[in-house]
Amino acid sequence: MPFVLLIVGVLIIVVAIRNTQNQLGALVVNDFTGPGNFFYWIAAIFIIGALGYVDELKAPSRAMLALILIALLISNRGFFNSFVAQLSAGSAQPPPPGPPMPKPASGGGSGGGGSPSTGGLNPATFVTTAVSLGTKFL
Repeated sequence: MPFVLLIVGVLIIVVAIRNTQNQLGALVVNDFTGPGNFFYWIAAIFIIGALGYVDELKAPSRAMLALILIALLISNRGFFNSFVAQLSAGSAQPPPPGPPMPKPASGGGSGGGGSPSTGGLNPATFVTTAVSLGTKFL
């Protein structure tokens, strides 16, 4: 339960930073009202979870909870397809180009920014990519 509260807290902080409270509220309202809502799934999980408190029904309750979660994931609502599409869409975007690295003043040293000694990695591009990835998660 503490992990759930931690995840909800992080979600609320991210939503506040991005100033998207109205969009989150509309998504939550649409999930619990109207046609095709998740209320029946939540009720089923709650009832079967409550049956798990009876010692004789603990094992069947856990099996039914697993079955409900599997059915929720592979149901015809397209959750799995949407999940895979979001993963592939996020990784298909190339990182933004970084500023060019200045050449070192001295002839010695380990070479320029993209030399083989650094594995072909430009430090400025690495920092720019890391910052852009960090802002995607906010």
